Amino acid sequence: RREREGRAAVEGALRRHLRREGEPHEPLLIFPEGSITNGAGLMRFARGAFRLGEEVQPVALRVTCPLPLAHDTLTSSLPRNFARALFQPWHVAEV
Repeated sequence: RREREGRAAVEGALRRHLRREGEPHEPLLIFPEGSITNGAGLMRFARGAFRLGEEVQPVALRVTCPLPLAHDTLTSSLPRNFARALFQPWHVAEV
């Protein structure tokens, strides 16, 4: 039940953001997989972002780092992933 309420709250916030009339709004960047991957493949998309009825522009991002610190982003904790990103001297993002 909490998960359903959480999804409804997020969908409501997204709709309010997109429906502000007379105000320009920032574009939204949504990772429809609900996570980042370890590079092994594309994960299943969550439907929430697509149920808004708005135009969707798919974009593929590839981020590489100079220090290949092997880990699995699906099972690693957020603090661990954040620390890993902080200790990289730079990141390269390709669109």
